[in-house]
Amino acid sequence: MATKQTGTKTKTLAQLTKDDVLRSYSGRPGCMCGCLGHYKYNPYLLAEAQADAKADGHGGLEPGDFSSRSVSIVLGKLQKLVASGAAQAMYDDGGAWVSAQDEAHSYTVYLRGSTRVVDPSSASHDLAAFDPSKI
Repeated sequence: MATKQTGTKTKTLAQLTKDDVLRSYSGRPGCMCGCLGHYKYNPYLLAEAQADAKADGHGGLEPGDFSSRSVSIVLGKLQKLVASGAAQAMYDDGGAWVSAQDEAHSYTVYLRGSTRVVDPSSASHDLAAFDPSKI
């Protein structure tokens, strides 16, 4: 049940697809600077990826920074981990990312600018009334 508000798609974690994900992270729990894991960008969102990397203060992106397969795998593992009850999802207040970890790995997906994710179990997030411009 995705809703459109001010051009933004609002979805639950289970509804997210690879097309909604700008960047993914997979690594050991702890520091997420990249020393314990890897970030991968969705190659189908090249312009957004370049803008994101520039905003984060990174230099130019290299071909190895992109992997559609890695983005799909991380999203799938994150969705399965949360759906199975093995881990609790952590949501960004603005809906820009969602993350979960087990004892061995941390998985995070960062969403493209036109998509936001909400925690369906949170009383403060009514999917029908969610308006990202109010955040």
